Amino acid sequence: MDIQSKRDLYSIYFLSNSGVVVIMSYLILLMQERGLDETQIGYIAAYSAIATLVSNTFFGRLSDIIGRRKFIIFGLLVSSVSTFLFVVPVDYLGFTLARVFNGIALGVFPSSLVGVASDRGMKLGKLSAYGSIGWATGGLLGGYLADVLGLQWLFITSSIFYLLSFLAALLLGTGKGFKPAITDETKSERMYSKAVKRNWMVYLLFILRHGTANAIWIYWALFLQNDLHLTRTQIGVVQATNMITQFVLMRAVTDRLNPRLMLILGGLASSLAFFSFTITTSFLEIVLTQIILGIAWALFYVGGLRTVEEQSKKDGIVATGTGLFNASLSTSQIMGPFLAIYLFSISADYILSMNFAAITTLIATSVYFVIGRPANSFSW
Repeated sequence: MDIQSKRDLYSIYFLSNSGVVVIMSYLILLMQERGLDETQIGYIAAYSAIATLVSNTFFGRLSDIIGRRKFIIFGLLVSSVSTFLFVVPVDYLGFTLARVFNGIALGVFPSSLVGVASDRGMKLGKLSAYGSIGWATGGLLGGYLADVLGLQWLFITSSIFYLLSFLAALLLGTGKGFKPAITDETKSERMYSKAVKRNWMVYLLFILRHGTANAIWIYWALFLQNDLHLTRTQIGVVQATNMITQFVLMRAVTDRLNPRLMLILGGLASSLAFFSFTITTSFLEIVLTQIILGIAWALFYVGGLRTVEEQSKKDGIVATGTGLFNASLSTSQIMGPFLAIYLFSISADYILSMNFAAITTLIATSVYFVIGRPANSFSW
């Protein structure tokens, strides 16, 4: 059955992102609460990112060959199970196994969701906005539950969000008029090379920007809790401010602006946001920085996603191209923890990683602006 309404896809995006914010924002605090140190937390994050990278790359290609729906349904179900299992581990090995399983699960469905949206001709900025408001909802609810009930209840709640998105996905068709774009196996082997050839500069820019940013995010909750002395509810508000800003901008403008211009503006704003973290001293100040960060990521992420989608449509490999786009984010999440561990060993604080991300992002964005203008594509 193919649901003509777009609300089913918006619901899945909202619910699944409400679940993932708990993993990204509060798992670090749970691991520290159960005795893990910064180095162990960093390595576990890298293992999870490797698993997600492989999963995104593999299942994105399969989605273009044999269809979308089965990967959405299966991915959301195993994401629910794997998120619930975070309440079980008590040591480094247990959290490593749980994060690798969860990393694989979280890579199964995203490219298929974007593929369905593209098949239906949906606006990716508006779709991404529902993901951001899901992050805001999960962040606010998660912070409150952590203060009132304890961290382990967050992961039960996150698992429920994924379960609800799984139930919504049971009503989802494969995408309006979807037919596998690649039916010849020899041609399918060239899908990755075509996607990389068209989009490699976008992938590289995301790896550099998001990789250095992940050196911040690995210890972000610890920075907010230990350096700024925020409560867990306040941490939820900080996260939600970022996501609500993203939601507003994604809904209002990101489907209308030139995607490559958004990449440039988003990169420059990201550099400013990273530097602003280093001079904050209070809850109110860090909330203000999240408005800058929300604007930056809305422009940068949707600009990159739309660029990859439009370029990949030319070869009928949208899920492959966006799967590699998600894989570039996973590559960043591999790079980030090792970079964070190294920088933390030098400075023993969280500030050096913020300055490093600001400088690297500024340089990478400037290089993309100079040499990233394709002769065979749409203009800036």
